[in-house]
Amino acid sequence: MKRQDQVTRIYSKYLFTMVLLNSDKCIKLDEVTQTSLSGDIMEQLPSEDHYLINTYINSDAELLITSDLKLHDAINANVADQINTILRDDFLNEYLTS
Repeated sequence: MKRQDQVTRIYSKYLFTMVLLNSDKCIKLDEVTQTSLSGDIMEQLPSEDHYLINTYINSDAELLITSDLKLHDAINANVADQINTILRDDFLNEYLTS
């Protein structure tokens, strides 16, 4: 399904061409192993997003960008000292204006 919203299409094209195809900004992992976060902490995070947390840690990422408010709030409430996260729209506003 194609998005008709012009702003979304512009951001999507920018993300694809300037980030995903740029090896300086995008690391593609072949395999993701388990995190070093304790099971107690992982239980506080949405289970459907554990793969994102694993990818963040295994790639030595500096920032996790998400549009998922539930995930963003869970990270900030439980592991803000270990995972740096920002909402997608906030990131794009900062990135495109700096």
